[in-house]
Amino acid sequence: MKATVTIGKHALAAIGIALAGAYAGSASAHSQSGSLGAAAAARDVYKVTCAAGSDHLYFRVLDSAPVAAPPIRIIVRKGGTTLRSVDRVDDGNYSAAKRLKQGAGVYTMIINKVNTAGTENYFAEFHCEDGANGHTGTGWYITVNQ
Repeated sequence: MKATVTIGKHALAAIGIALAGAYAGSASAHSQSGSLGAAAAARDVYKVTCAAGSDHLYFRVLDSAPVAAPPIRIIVRKGGTTLRSVDRVDDGNYSAAKRLKQGAGVYTMIINKVNTAGTENYFAEFHCEDGANGHTGTGWYITVNQ
C-alpha cells in the first residue's frame, strides 16, 4: 500500500512539472521558434514581461533551417529605447547578443526579415536578467503572427 502512495506522489509531481513546462512564460531561459510568411513585411510580435528585480532583457535570433536568403532581425523596444540584432550570415550561429536595460515591465519584441520576400524560420532566445546577468522571471505571449 505504501508503494502505491509513493508512486502516486511521483506521478502527480511529474504531471505538475509537465504542465508548468507547457506554459510559455514560466522558465528561466527561453527559446521561441517561429516562421515568417513570404511577404517582405511579415513579422511576429511578442510581449515579454520582466519581473520585479529585472535590469534588462537579453535577446538574440537564429535563422533556422531551411535557411533562405532573407536575413532575420530581432528588435526590442521599451521606454522609448530600441535595440536590434541581425543574423545576416547563414552559419548556424545566433546573431550578436544584446541587452536592453529598461528594468522590469513589458518589452515589445519583433522578429522580421530585412526587406526581403521569402518564407523564413527562426529561433529567438531571450530572458530577463538582473544587473549581474542572473535570470529573473520572464513571461511572454505572441500578439502578431505572420
